[in-house]
Amino acid sequence: MLLNLGIIIIAIIAGVLPAFLSYNFTMISEWFFIPIAFSILLFAGSLVSKRNILQIVLMSLLILAIFFSPTFGSLRLQDFLLVLCVLAWIFTKKIKGYGAIFSSKYIAQLRNMILFFLGYSLVINMVHILFGSLPINPSAIFYLKEIQYFVLFGFILFNHERSDFMLKLFVVFMSIQVLWGLGQIVSGNHLGYYGIGLLGEGGPSQSGVFYFMSFALSLGYLLYSFIHKEKANKRWFYFFASLACLLCVLGTVSRTSIMAAGATIALFLIFVLIKWPWYTFFITFLSSLTGTIGYTVLMNRQGSSTLITSVINRFTRFGTGSSVRMNKWERDIGLIMDYGPGWLVGMGTAVHNVILGFSTLAADSQYLRIIYEKGIIGLVIWIFLIVTLFQVIHKQKSYLGGLYYAWIFMITGLLVTGVTHEVFYVVKVSEVFWLFTGICIGLGFKRSAMQEAVH
Repeated sequence: MLLNLGIIIIAIIAGVLPAFLSYNFTMISEWFFIPIAFSILLFAGSLVSKRNILQIVLMSLLILAIFFSPTFGSLRLQDFLLVLCVLAWIFTKKIKGYGAIFSSKYIAQLRNMILFFLGYSLVINMVHILFGSLPINPSAIFYLKEIQYFVLFGFILFNHERSDFMLKLFVVFMSIQVLWGLGQIVSGNHLGYYGIGLLGEGGPSQSGVFYFMSFALSLGYLLYSFIHKEKANKRWFYFFASLACLLCVLGTVSRTSIMAAGATIALFLIFVLIKWPWYTFFITFLSSLTGTIGYTVLMNRQGSSTLITSVINRFTRFGTGSSVRMNKWERDIGLIMDYGPGWLVGMGTAVHNVILGFSTLAADSQYLRIIYEKGIIGLVIWIFLIVTLFQVIHKQKSYLGGLYYAWIFMITGLLVTGVTHEVFYVVKVSEVFWLFTGICIGLGFKRSAMQEAVH
C-alpha cells in the first residue's frame, strides 16, 4: 500500500514539474496524464483480480481523462477511452442482467426520456438535412457529441456495482484540481484566461463552472453534516473545503460561475434557516469573518491582489456585458429563426454554428441553443428530462447522504449558468456533470439493492 502511494506521489511530481519549468500549463494535461496512468495501472493491479483489472484500469483512465483533458494533437483521449471502455465492457461482460438498474420505475423513465430527447433531435436533424439547408457536417458531429454524454452516463449506470470506487476517484481528481487552483492563487501565477485555470483547461467558463461544481460537492456534504449532526471535526473540514472551493470560483473571475455560487449559497442558507435559524446567522458571521481575513491576506500579495481587483472590475462591467449579450442574442435570433415553425420544432443541431460560421459553442445560452436546434418542444422535453433526473435522485435521498444535497446544489448552479453559457454542451462541464450524476444514481441503486437483500 505504501509503495503504491509512493508511486502515485512521484508520478504527480513528475507530471506537474515539466509544466512549471516551462510555464506552459497546457502541457500539464499530457505530462500529468501519462505517469498517473501508469500509477493507476499498478495500483489497480494490486487491488483487483486479473479478471477485473481491465475494466478497473480503463474506467480509472477514463475518469482521469475527463478531469484533466489530455489531448495529443487533435485527439481528445477521453473520447477514445469511452469507446474502448464500452467495447471492453461488451466483450468481457454478459450484457443480459446488467440492465437490472432499469428495473427501477424512475430510472426506466429517465432512460426513456433520454431516448425520446435524442430521437426527437434526430428527426428534426434529418428533416432539415434532407429537405432544408442544414449540412451534415457539423450537424452530425455536434449530435454525436450530444449522444456521447449520455453514453458516458449509461456506461456509469451499467457499472453501478463499482460506483463507490468511481466516487473515490471523482473526489481525488477533483481535489487535485482544487489544490492546483489554490496554488495559483497563493503563488500569484494565474494560468487561466482571466484568472486561475484548471490543469489542462484555462477558459473562464470551463474553469469557473468546474470549480463551482467542486464547491457544490463540498457544500452538499457540509449541509448533510449539519442536518445529521455529524462530529464537529467533519463540519469544520467541509466548511473550510467549501471556502477553498469558493475561493477557486472567485479566482477564475467568471461572473456567471460566481453568481451560480451565490445562488447556491442562498439555497444552502434557506435549508439551514428552515431547521436552525440561529445557525444561519452563525454561518454567515463565520464566513464573513474568514472572508475578510482571507481578503486582507490576499490583498497584501501582489499576484493575489491583482486577482481580486480583476473580480471587482469584471462585476463593475456587468451592465455593459449584459447589454452586449442581449444585442448578440437579438441579432442571432433574427438570423437563425427565419420562419415561424422554427420556434416550435427547431432548426436542427449546430444551426447556430452553420449560420454564424463558428466551429465552437457561441450561442451564449443553454436555453436559446436548445430553442435554435430543437424549438420550444425540445426545450420542454429537456426540462422534463431534468425534472426526471431530480425525481430519481430524490427517490434515492436516504441512500446518498451528502451527495443528494451536492447534486441539488450542482444542478441549481448549472441552471443559473445556463442563462448565459451552454453548460450542458461544454465538454468539460457536461462530462463531469453526467459522470457525477451517473455515480450518484448508481450508488443509490446499489445501496438500496443491498438493503433490500438484507431484509
